Amino acid sequence: MKINQIKQKIYKSLKIILSNESWLAFTLIGITFIFRLLVAMITFSEDNINSWADSKEYLWFAQQFAKGNFNPHWEVENHGLEVAPFIPSLITIFILLFDSPLWPFFIYNCIITSILVYVLYALGKHIFNSSVGFLISIWAMFYTDYFRFNIQLLKEPTVYLFLPLTILLMVLSVKNRERILYVVMSSVTFSILIHTDVRFLFFTPLFLMLFIIVKNTSLINRMKSILIWFVLCALFASPMIIRNYKVYGEIVLISPQTIQITKKFWKSNLDYYTLSLKDQVIHKQMLHEAKTLDPAFYEEKFYKFRFNEAIKDKDGKPPYRYGHYEKYLMAFIHYWQPVYFSSSYLFDGFRYQKWSIRHNISSLLFYGIFLPFYILGIVMVIRNKNNFGIFIASIPLAHCAMHVYVTLALERYRSSINFCIVLIALAYLVSQFEKLHKKNNSNFLQNSKKT
Repeated sequence: MKINQIKQKIYKSLKIILSNESWLAFTLIGITFIFRLLVAMITFSEDNINSWADSKEYLWFAQQFAKGNFNPHWEVENHGLEVAPFIPSLITIFILLFDSPLWPFFIYNCIITSILVYVLYALGKHIFNSSVGFLISIWAMFYTDYFRFNIQLLKEPTVYLFLPLTILLMVLSVKNRERILYVVMSSVTFSILIHTDVRFLFFTPLFLMLFIIVKNTSLINRMKSILIWFVLCALFASPMIIRNYKVYGEIVLISPQTIQITKKFWKSNLDYYTLSLKDQVIHKQMLHEAKTLDPAFYEEKFYKFRFNEAIKDKDGKPPYRYGHYEKYLMAFIHYWQPVYFSSSYLFDGFRYQKWSIRHNISSLLFYGIFLPFYILGIVMVIRNKNNFGIFIASIPLAHCAMHVYVTLALERYRSSINFCIVLIALAYLVSQFEKLHKKNNSNFLQNSKKT
């Protein structure tokens, strides 16, 4: 009797939570935050700092900002403020407030990746239905990458939140006939996103397409929303554009990382930033050794060094330099690849890659098993003419194209858009379950009539 009473209380509590958006948000965010923080406390060790790579760069720039040096030059990689400014600026605030920025930043990461869970619920609900929203929120609560970067000073957790939050606000603005509040809020969150990871700056046309493809209001109203959104984003970006013009003497959007793309539209005199990763390494070698030697010599030296480094890790097939077209094909494969049980070589064919069994299982559970259903889901949203669904489904494709073009196809770079893949896959699975459920109910009614 007591067990039944307990079950009834649990069901009643769940019904209240699911029927009340405020309670649902509070419950999802609260439980997730406690879970995230506990894992962070258990897994973080001061020794981890020694193995940091990009986190050290963000920390160094923040320390320079805290000293009042807003035009620092990082000697380790021989460049200025190349990273987007939001994360170094945030770390600077934590340095000024708390002296050590580590745990304040870790707690910030835990908070925003907890809020993310409810944002994904709302996104799934508004694009598809509450069942899809609830399932994507459960996935987000346990997705390993939403824990993995919480105890580092990196941009990933911020990107994890502000990408889907921007999409959600834009969807709400369109569904509410371009309600100005959502247009303004989405421009703010998108500005934070591109000042965290400049690669998303080049997604601007794709985001603006969302206002055009959904025709629930007049073209004039949609064009007004586009204009307001674009002007606000430009205003928020203007401080960094002005700062960069003073430092570099030319127009640089947010950070020099954008020059690789913008050089196709206007000329840049910042030769170093127009070089590929390989050419930057060669450039450094030429400066440190002898400026007069043939660059081809250093290119061969570069590949020989990469080959020897890869050989050290070899446990099977040897590395080799990919051909011109082969490197793009391999980048495409590596972008989508969910597991690395055997050794593989990324980029030009020399970056060794092999994962542990735990890493492979995690990737399969939270990403790999959804891939086939994502493909089927793309077909479904196109057939159903679900423009929001088509928009979500197109983000991984655009993201893939960008990273294949620059042959930088790492799991870490893809992790920020995995929610799009899972969301479309879950929408397809839920739709199939609902069809099956209706079919079973129909058969049951027919059998009942016969009897």
